[in-house]
Formats: sequence, structure tokens, C-alpha cells
Amino acid sequence: MKSDETIELPLDALIVSFGFSTSNKNLKNWNIDYKRSSLLVNSLLETSQAGVYAICDAAEYDGKRALIATGFGEAPLAVNQAIKYIYPERDSLAVHSTSLVKED
Repeated sequence: MKSDETIELPLDALIVSFGFSTSNKNLKNWNIDYKRSSLLVNSLLETSQAGVYAICDAAEYDGKRALIATGFGEAPLAVNQAIKYIYPERDSLAVHSTSLVKED
């Protein structure tokens, strides 16, 4: 994260959606559990499909509050879980925004 190194990952899809309107119509074919228009996730923001995470308006869990601030907090948590999923051999230290800054 503090280098110019790039890594290519063989992914079927990477979906990043920023916007004001949510729609999971395309995800309904992915065999992921959902409730109304949101994907059901656990406390680690994992969906019922391994390696697929959901946050913000796209995610639903017990006690969820539909606030923008909640989504901003969920994003780094989901990223850290995805890193653990992609690189299980790495230590489990959480990555946070200040550790992503490249030092000159």
C-alpha cells in the first residue's frame, strides 16, 4: 500500500456504486439473500455469498440505521474483510486510511 506495486486479481466482477438511487436487480441472480431492496449481511458485512460484501443502502442487518454516516463507517470495515478474504495468509491487522498514505 505504500509502493507503486500493482497486483492484478482474476475477478469475475468488481462493482462499486456511488449514487443516490439503489437497485439490486442485477444481484438477484447471484443467489445472495436479500430483504426488499437490500442484501442481508452479518456483522462483518458479509453476504450469504463468500467474498461478496455489502454496505450502505445496499446492506441490511439487525439494528441498521439508514444514515450516510453509517455507510461511511461500514466502508473501511468491509474493505478490511475483503482484504482478509483475498489474502488469508496475511496478518489480521486492520488497514486504516492513514496507513494507505504513501510516504515520499
